[in-house]
Amino acid sequence: MRGGLGRTLLTAFLVLTIVPLSIISFYSLTRMRAETANAARIALEHQASLISARLTNDAIMLERDALLWMQGAPFSPTLNEESFWLLDAQQHVVRSTTAEPIPDTLFAQRGRQVIRADEMGRVFVWRLVPLGEQTLVARARPSLLSGTEVVEEGIAIWLIADGEVIPLVEDGAAAIKIDDAGLLTDESPDWLAVRQALDDGVMLVVAQPRDIALAASNAMAGALIAAALAVALLTTVAAAYVIRRITRPVFDLTMAAIAIAQGDLDKRARVDRDDELGVLALAFNTMADRLQELLNTLEQRVAERTAEVARANRLLERRAGYLEASARIIREVGRLESPTAVLQAALPQICERMNFAGAAVWLLDASRNGDRPHLTLRHHHGDISPQHVEPALSEVVAAAHGRILPAEEGTFLVLPLRMGEQVTGVLALVMPDEAQPGDLQTLQVLADQLAVALENARAIEYERLARKKLQMLQKHREQFLGKMSHELSTALNSIIGFSTLMLREIEGPLTEMQRSDLTYINRNGQHLLDLLDGMLELIEAESNEEIALEQVAEAEME
Repeated sequence: MRGGLGRTLLTAFLVLTIVPLSIISFYSLTRMRAETANAARIALEHQASLISARLTNDAIMLERDALLWMQGAPFSPTLNEESFWLLDAQQHVVRSTTAEPIPDTLFAQRGRQVIRADEMGRVFVWRLVPLGEQTLVARARPSLLSGTEVVEEGIAIWLIADGEVIPLVEDGAAAIKIDDAGLLTDESPDWLAVRQALDDGVMLVVAQPRDIALAASNAMAGALIAAALAVALLTTVAAAYVIRRITRPVFDLTMAAIAIAQGDLDKRARVDRDDELGVLALAFNTMADRLQELLNTLEQRVAERTAEVARANRLLERRAGYLEASARIIREVGRLESPTAVLQAALPQICERMNFAGAAVWLLDASRNGDRPHLTLRHHHGDISPQHVEPALSEVVAAAHGRILPAEEGTFLVLPLRMGEQVTGVLALVMPDEAQPGDLQTLQVLADQLAVALENARAIEYERLARKKLQMLQKHREQFLGKMSHELSTALNSIIGFSTLMLREIEGPLTEMQRSDLTYINRNGQHLLDLLDGMLELIEAESNEEIALEQVAEAEME
């Protein structure tokens, strides 16, 4: 599978499917083996119950045959190798069916039923039947050993009596070891065994190899493992196919992207499906087409962008030139003392420094009242026809925004002269070429600065006229006060002089009343003369101060 993405997806898919499947299979096998082992133990317990019942039945049948023998009644032996002994109270043989002696240890066993092996290892069932002072002893081979009882394959059977282990059936039992209590030792881990207590302290042990007991579960486990492997194989094949279906378009896209990155702009991804991957491939091809088109037209785009940058630089240089020229012009005309002088100096410089064919200024006539503003042409310079611009003046004043108008040769730029929010006039410029973007905004700065310069010149002119009127009024006042003071001082001097002569009694003696009146007249006349002299000095001081202030103002304006 090509590409790391496919291997990653396949690995992830296998991990997410096979690992859970393995866990489930392992759990199922473990659970099934445990249940099978439990079922095998139950079967062994059932087998042990059957064997116990069979041994009990053998003992009963052996006792019946022994009683029939003792009574001399005819009978047919039920078990193989049946032997009978009749003993007296001293355990001497009264009569018997065999010359074999009775083992001495037989009477040491507890109970009426004894199972033990002889010296040759043969297993016999012994039955002791007390008959008063006599004892009837019977012996026979168990029916399990005579083929009359069917024992399952691989089952081994032992009897344990008084610590003696007596094997009844040893089908492969040589490979296992049990202790005196009937328990499997550590040397026999591959066997299953159950125990069951019989009468008179006899213990029955039934065992079976695990491979036989668990044969069904092992077969089922093999089938389950084979099925799991088959499912894993089929899952792997299906996953590989599905992942290949997913990763092949991605791989094609990757190879196409690498080819385009290496310069092969004609490379395209294959589109052969309608799902999301097909849409992705189609989008990739569209992007590649646009990239190729972009690269093919890159030189043209660069040339266009370069031309735009150059044009923008020219516009910036043009605006910078306009702003620099505006600053110089306003700086030069800002000291002039009349609007006419400002216009006469500014318009030629605007045409010369900014390369305009002509310029004209209209100012609002504040002396007239009316709904529509009245504009008066105050000055024009260069090649400009005011009548071509005048129809648009009212609209420019009302909107407080500039306009661009076509001209016979070039372009008219009509700009309002603004003082804050107030429009004071209109500036019209004739541009020899077409107006460029931003010219209106740049030249509006010139118009606003020119409006400020005109307002300053108008204020200076008003101040000069007011000062001239004040000077004339001051001159008239001085003349009036001088003449009036002369007339008043002449009259007062006459009054003071004549009153002084009369007080000296040159023309004759005076009465007390006359002297008092003349003294009053002389004193008040002198007082009026002092007041008149003080007023004249004050007027002279004010005149000198006004002259000094006027000289300072003129020096500051210069």
